[in-house]
Amino acid sequence: MRALTLVMNTFTAKFDGPPLYSRPRPRFGGRIEGCSLPLWTASSGWRVMKDQPMPDATAKGVGIRVAANEAESAQLVLNADADVTDVRVDAAVKGLPADAVDVRYVRYVRSRIPSDWASMPGWQPDPLPPQGDEPLSVRKGENQAFWVTVRTPKKTRRGIYRGALTERFCRKKMRWQSIVIIANRITRRLPGRFPTIRRRLQVF
Repeated sequence: MRALTLVMNTFTAKFDGPPLYSRPRPRFGGRIEGCSLPLWTASSGWRVMKDQPMPDATAKGVGIRVAANEAESAQLVLNADADVTDVRVDAAVKGLPADAVDVRYVRYVRSRIPSDWASMPGWQPDPLPPQGDEPLSVRKGENQAFWVTVRTPKKTRRGIYRGALTERFCRKKMRWQSIVIIANRITRRLPGRFPTIRRRLQVF
């Protein structure tokens, strides 16, 4: 019983307090220079919050490492320095089919109560709806992430495939656009079929 009490006290002292809800500057990704608006990139494994600070590192563009017959994603994040409207990102990669690149925007869902000790209250990135005909607006000082997915055909050869991500938006009643380089490195080929593994999942 005494050992259990010590563990509980250590847990409370480590995770309790205001520092839990601070937004640290990310150590992943990098800001892309030479664009009309501040843009930065992040891998698909990170959740980009609306008030997340931009990283200190720099990047030349969006890089995706993918195998033939595979799908892999990365994020392009817009950090608006002014209110912008009609935001849209289009993509094209030379040497790949037109439908090989899919761009979706990240929709944010407001969470008022954290679900666990690692969560933070506020706007959480969750659904990935397709870019439709409805205009997308971003407020000054907020992030808006776009999910870029590359699906390579089965017979894609190894190599580096370069393309462009074109972001169009309206700022102060003027049309602007930023072009970001996207590079896809095809390293190997995955088989067409995979063995099936049965797994049991319990929901409480």
